[in-house]
Amino acid sequence: MTHAPQLPPEDDWDSYPCRVDDAPASILLNLRFESQAPADCAATLYWLQIQLREKADHGMGSAAESEILQPAEHQITARAEANGFFYVGRLRCGGRWQLLFYGSEGRLSTIQILANELESSTGRSVEPGSMLDPSWNYYLNFLLPDTERRQWMRDQRTVELLKECGDPLLSPRRVDHWLAFQTALQRDAFVCAVSPGFTIECTLDHGEGDFRFGARVHRVDYVDVESIHDVVMDLVQLAKQHGGHYDGWETSPLVST
Repeated sequence: MTHAPQLPPEDDWDSYPCRVDDAPASILLNLRFESQAPADCAATLYWLQIQLREKADHGMGSAAESEILQPAEHQITARAEANGFFYVGRLRCGGRWQLLFYGSEGRLSTIQILANELESSTGRSVEPGSMLDPSWNYYLNFLLPDTERRQWMRDQRTVELLKECGDPLLSPRRVDHWLAFQTALQRDAFVCAVSPGFTIECTLDHGEGDFRFGARVHRVDYVDVESIHDVVMDLVQLAKQHGGHYDGWETSPLVST
């Protein structure tokens, strides 16, 4: 008898913008499966592809379309999970809204039933499909974000925390960035190469470990996600050129009174 491996206890949903086939796209993804995908009991990728009526200019669907499809998505994915499928993500691109699942082989008929239900509840054409994917290649090598998109997600989460504090994100402010290097020479070379607009607040020795030598730099910048992400990626690339890595940023919320 084959037993499903124990999965991480909680879902970890996040989304990020990207481009697919050179068109704007948005991927919603359950990162829960990144470290332990249940491939031995779910070797087939299944999908429900909904054709959008209102694509909008970007092809990902209008707000009115989302108001109809999101409740239907929640209902149908819950039905799928109750039937033993793993709901792993959603792709919106090119006039389609695609729900993605993994499950055991030979269950396309069940996905067809769910497609029929989704058609009835939304009034939109729904195409089911499947393909064998025992290594979860589609999830691991297509849905999962690359290094730059993963950093975008981290930046977005930090920006959302500022917004939750009531920050309108309209004013520039001091932003501190942390970086780490394996040697003092690497760190010092980074400090010399960093943009003149940055102030070197301090350099730190982290003690034992591969990346013992740290640097903190700060500059006044806007912190909407587009602006701060550009700043962060410049520092990420510069740190990489000097053998180091970027550890993150923080700032204080500015709340209107």
